[in-house]
Amino acid sequence: MGWLQGAWTSVRDEIFVFRPAKTLVVKDPPLGLLQKLLVLTISIVLLGDFFRSRRYISVGEVAGSVTEFNFERLDFNARRNRSFEAFPYCNNRSYDYFFPTKERTKPPHSYWNDNNIACKQAMFADLLDTDGENRIATLMTYEKVSRGVTRACSESSKCERQSPKGTILRGGGGDDGEAFVLREAGSGTFSCTCLEYRNFFPVRPEGIGLRLHHNYSTTHNLDGGSLSKKPDLAPLTVVKRKPNFDGVNYAHEKRINDNPSSLGHSIRLSVDEILRYAFAVEPGSDRSPLDERIIGDSVELLQGHERPFRRLTGVTINLDFDCTIKLNMRHTATTERPKCELQISYTDGIVSWLPPVQVVKQASLDTERTQEREYTEIYRRGILFRLSSTGRVESVSWVRPFMEVFVQLTVFLPLVTTVVSMISRQKGLWNGAHVYQPAIQQPLSYPHEMRRFAARSALVAAAFAEWDRDGSGSIEVDEMTRVFSKAGLKPEQAKTLAFTVFEDGSEQGQQFITVKSLIDIMGDELSNFEQLERYSRDSLAHALAGRKQSKFTGIHRRRRTVRGKRKQWLRQFAASSRSLRKGKSHAKMKVGGSEKNANSTSDPNRRSGGLGLGFWRATPSAATAAAASAPVVLAMAV
Repeated sequence: MGWLQGAWTSVRDEIFVFRPAKTLVVKDPPLGLLQKLLVLTISIVLLGDFFRSRRYISVGEVAGSVTEFNFERLDFNARRNRSFEAFPYCNNRSYDYFFPTKERTKPPHSYWNDNNIACKQAMFADLLDTDGENRIATLMTYEKVSRGVTRACSESSKCERQSPKGTILRGGGGDDGEAFVLREAGSGTFSCTCLEYRNFFPVRPEGIGLRLHHNYSTTHNLDGGSLSKKPDLAPLTVVKRKPNFDGVNYAHEKRINDNPSSLGHSIRLSVDEILRYAFAVEPGSDRSPLDERIIGDSVELLQGHERPFRRLTGVTINLDFDCTIKLNMRHTATTERPKCELQISYTDGIVSWLPPVQVVKQASLDTERTQEREYTEIYRRGILFRLSSTGRVESVSWVRPFMEVFVQLTVFLPLVTTVVSMISRQKGLWNGAHVYQPAIQQPLSYPHEMRRFAARSALVAAAFAEWDRDGSGSIEVDEMTRVFSKAGLKPEQAKTLAFTVFEDGSEQGQQFITVKSLIDIMGDELSNFEQLERYSRDSLAHALAGRKQSKFTGIHRRRRTVRGKRKQWLRQFAASSRSLRKGKSHAKMKVGGSEKNANSTSDPNRRSGGLGLGFWRATPSAATAAAASAPVVLAMAV
């Protein structure tokens, strides 16, 4: 079972070892400089991150945010009243687009074909539609108008063309212009339906303006908005292209409500201006983003055909409000004027909507005998404006962020000492590693400290015997002054040092010190007479407790052997204690190679050369207690 005992010894030495932190000052300039650089680097990194990320700013969301909008004419009427030849998209066959079938071929007759597109003067109200609840608005850029006529079939089912540029859908798989023929089961008759459509571009819809204003409210009862006339509540709005959108850098921006005189007004932008921000068109350019082909694969293409123009498919314009409101620490007022950004971006793709069917004429209410009726259907595409708003409230809060930084510093800065200590112990990296290694990891043993204290006490006792010139067993101030003067110090310095020793070491009310006092001065909290006495008592108690406990070897108990050894040891200890109490003069103590009579009383002022014997004679009670523990102490120390 030797391996088990060895394993237990290893575990015991590891578990029952306490390793406290010890402050060690290493006077090494490179190591000191390295430590300071690491501390400075960590501090700069943590504090730099604190201020760079603005962690001292407490951020909260705006409680409420509403954006209202509507359209206005601006110069729409003036710019649309021009000849159609002035607009490049009127009657331009390059704008035609044919949506493919499943075979990805151009269908000859389809309602969805965008061909023969003409221009028309559309009214302002016909172009617009708003939905304030969902915060969206539409502006028409393309319109398909279809007219259907249903009548009783005659001998001919041919349809009459209403417009020379109109397209008649073919019905029944026959020739162009042939009507759709349906059997009316209720009346037993047949009806013919002629369907003709035509495509239009309204002239200059981008000349219309969009007027909007933004209102906000916070949880701290601070309400403001674009219409507010108070500078601390009316936000400064900057119109710009959305950052990091599609990788195009567009630096142009527009500041609204910048001057105090302009407060309380809505934000007004023309559709053309909004499109230029969305598509990063430089100011002064004559091209319109609506007359450019779409980007991406949002629309299915015919084989060999180019992508359609945005004026035909429509586009989604995203208007995103992002506002920042900075409050003071009490959240009672703003520290600066609120700031809002109107960020504009786009999304290509077909944007369409279908107004309700418009019945133009119903010829008769007698549906049992006649099926005559006329109706018009309108299909539109255009620009979809989608508005959104976000906001945040910022306020300064220093306590919690600084506490976080303080915790980080207390965690990371001690690691600097660990790193520098590891470097200092590497023999290949540092010349003084052979010295720093044992100094940083110095083992501490209680018995070893007691042995050092005993040896140091012997040296102090030897010096005390030499300094005590009159052999009185104590040293006065004059004798201590003589010691310092003999060492070469000046009289004033020698006297000051002597009195300094006596301030802490002399007996209360007496101007002398004993050997015990001098030993206590030379000791410390780890090794002194109090620790020595406690060590002797603990050693004795441990020895007694160890004899009382039963020892196990595997599952067998050796009680009889242990009991016999314990009785024998107790008899020996009791005999030794009785002889010491009686104070027999033959109790000898061998110190320094010579034998001294420990209880001799022939010369009370003569101190023995043993450890502390002069003090023991001066205080009989202490001498008796120390003599009782002397065999155990010396045995443990040696």
